Amino acid sequence: MKTTGMSITSLNVHRLLVTSVMVAAKFLGSAYFNNACFATVGGIGTSEINKLELDFLFRINFTLNVTAEEFKQYKMHIEEELDVSMSIAQDNFAGGSTKLLKHQEQAGDSSLCSSRSRAKMSKRAETKTIMPDTFLYAV
Repeated sequence: MKTTGMSITSLNVHRLLVTSVMVAAKFLGSAYFNNACFATVGGIGTSEINKLELDFLFRINFTLNVTAEEFKQYKMHIEEELDVSMSIAQDNFAGGSTKLLKHQEQAGDSSLCSSRSRAKMSKRAETKTIMPDTFLYAV
């Protein structure tokens, strides 16, 4: 996998997303919105998105298409990361409500949760929820 030397943070990820979607729309379609429209949607200025577009294109060496092999590699990597994330999320979900109940019992705090809600949360903690992932494979 290629690396661009750019750190993605919670402060810049939306800029990367808006810029990449804009470039992809221009590359793949004959009709697309102008940069000012994408800038408005992304909550950034037009001059900034123009600079981001150029920077993005230079970072990817103006390579706007990927080979089938590259696609398979990235797809496999994303699926592996998703499996790990889903496993962590399921573990957290299954144990999270139990932890909250134990904390409330220790603190003697009934204001956060009614007894009816506690019963629902306790029941959820007893059953493991499996989230469907079939919608992720629409390729």
